[in-house]
Amino acid sequence: MTLLCVGLILYGDSPHALEVLSALKAQDLDEGTNLSVVIVDNGVPQTLKAEIFENFGGSILVLRNRENLGFCAAANQCLAEALRYEANYLLLLNPDLLLETLAVRELLRCAKKNPKATIITPKLFRANADLSPSSPPVLDACGMYMTNDLRHLDRGSNQLDVKQYEKEE
Repeated sequence: MTLLCVGLILYGDSPHALEVLSALKAQDLDEGTNLSVVIVDNGVPQTLKAEIFENFGGSILVLRNRENLGFCAAANQCLAEALRYEANYLLLLNPDLLLETLAVRELLRCAKKNPKATIITPKLFRANADLSPSSPPVLDACGMYMTNDLRHLDRGSNQLDVKQYEKEE
């Protein structure tokens, strides 16, 4: 069995949070894969909290912070929960990222194929404000790379997708 802990960090209105959670719920997973979803609430309106509870109920753990601790601290909270659950993997999602139906399956396939890899990143595309794909397709990131002065940059950022990053690396 594979246990994947998915962390979603929310702050403010997070207008696409329900869409993101719905796309996560719609994932076509391999048999034997279980998801554990953790939401870190860094200051979400009560109405959104109610909608999340109404739509996803007890299937999600919500960690409520008294104040906005920022992305890094919230990511560490997700990691702590993943360790507590003894999850095999942790997937951190931004609240404006819609997963395609096979995204999680493909990420896990890649992670299992490359057990020495510590971070697996999918090809991310830019989207319009309503999260519809931009046309023509523009890359947001295809992984990261480090410069000699230890800066990390998004690989392929803002490039037209002409299938230049199709090969797993």
